[in-house]
Amino acid sequence: MPIYRKSIVVFLLLALVMVGGGMYGYTKQEESIPLSKGDLSETQKKEQIAVYVCGGVVRSGVVSLDGGARVIDAVNACGGALPNADVTKINMAKLLKDGEQIQVPIQEEALSEQNLTAEHTKKVNNKSSQTNNYGLVNINTADQAELDSLPGVGPSTAAAILEYRKQIGSFQSIEEVKKVRGIGEAKFKKLADRITI
Repeated sequence: MPIYRKSIVVFLLLALVMVGGGMYGYTKQEESIPLSKGDLSETQKKEQIAVYVCGGVVRSGVVSLDGGARVIDAVNACGGALPNADVTKINMAKLLKDGEQIQVPIQEEALSEQNLTAEHTKKVNNKSSQTNNYGLVNINTADQAELDSLPGVGPSTAAAILEYRKQIGSFQSIEEVKKVRGIGEAKFKKLADRITI
């Protein structure tokens, strides 16, 4: 075989070896590229995050969860949602971030019911209370201490009012208090704007 043909064959073989080696190196280099942060799902899952949950949950507080946890996981970690919680107002599937606060809202209907119940209780208490919102003393329900706080009424007059209620019954008008021993017209004028029935 002539020398120049041998040279061509050697050159071609070297070229093939170099190209093949380059491709192999490129492939190896490509395989060694580290995964991006977006691909580190397993690592992220191993990380712990802390979130604060409050509102309509059994136990409000800070809970530790695995990375990748969702709002529903945080709510469950706090004992679950209360019966009057409105979980439709928050995204239970939302991914959580470290340091996040989750406010679980309370249903407006439940709040309204609670307010109505509180208002009703307040009204009942006011009816049974000796003193109303205007500072008037109900002479039919007041105890000795409250009666004693009225102008011109001392312990003995207060006791006389209580005795009158015990013997005669409830006052039908504030003027009837003048029938109590120790309360005359002058004393009644001092009491008139401070008492009610």
